[in-house]
Amino acid sequence: MMDIHHDQIFKGFVTQAQPCSTQWTGCIRVYGWMENNWTWQNRSSPGLPASLDMHQGMLIREFVWETAGGKKLKVNFLRFTDMQSTHLGCQRIMVEPLNFSGEVQFRCGLDFNTHYEIGAGWDQTGKGGFQQSGQIINFWKCERQGVIDNAWAIQAQTTRSGIQLFSSFRLHSEQALNTSLVQEEKFIGVDFVLAVQQGVAVSVDKVVVNDWQKTPDVEAVWARGLELTRQYAATTFNNAQAEHAAFWKRVWDVFDIEIDGDPDVLQGLRFSDFQTYQSYHAKMLI
Repeated sequence: MMDIHHDQIFKGFVTQAQPCSTQWTGCIRVYGWMENNWTWQNRSSPGLPASLDMHQGMLIREFVWETAGGKKLKVNFLRFTDMQSTHLGCQRIMVEPLNFSGEVQFRCGLDFNTHYEIGAGWDQTGKGGFQQSGQIINFWKCERQGVIDNAWAIQAQTTRSGIQLFSSFRLHSEQALNTSLVQEEKFIGVDFVLAVQQGVAVSVDKVVVNDWQKTPDVEAVWARGLELTRQYAATTFNNAQAEHAAFWKRVWDVFDIEIDGDPDVLQGLRFSDFQTYQSYHAKMLI
């Protein structure tokens, strides 16, 4: 182990880490709560960069996906972690066929099979990492998973620090979803199909509930997670987003500044404020 020193310690700071061969250290990558895979004409979804709406606290990804045959599908992803109800994370997936009608197959779930790329030699140059070395490092041990009411849940523990993380999700859509369960060693999710018509957007909302505790008591964390899942059973993307946006409005009413003549510096300062405040865990909030 190696010690990591800070001038001042706040909640969440890493103070010890396992060194790797490249002398890089970092935080364990959290699980994939926004895990979604979808196919259309046997082609998988592409990976594209996202934009951040700091005013609303929303991460947005949008693109038009075109097949080799010329069919075009407009896709939008919206997601946020609720700053007011901090156990919640929400995602909306919208698809709109631009020149065809048909079906889109989805897989939505929760995935603890995340890769610790820095530990495998990733060095920000594109020359290191598990793709080159073949090494895959994962620090999560799945403890339990299952179906509860109309939700799906999974719980895992970090292998060294012993932090239990419970997560569950529900799906909401204007279409009735005929789901089939998918379970793997560190994954739980569902497959389903959306029928789509040309020029008509359809959406699926995913509402995730998270809870965590450093304890060896797996059952206590699972029971608490089930309680929270039922507590937020009626929560929708829209009402969670409304309270989340209201929270950020209060933040920006206090923190926002104006600098004439240098929009890049102003944007950098706002981004710094945003990242600082969204990781603030003290009890005194705006």
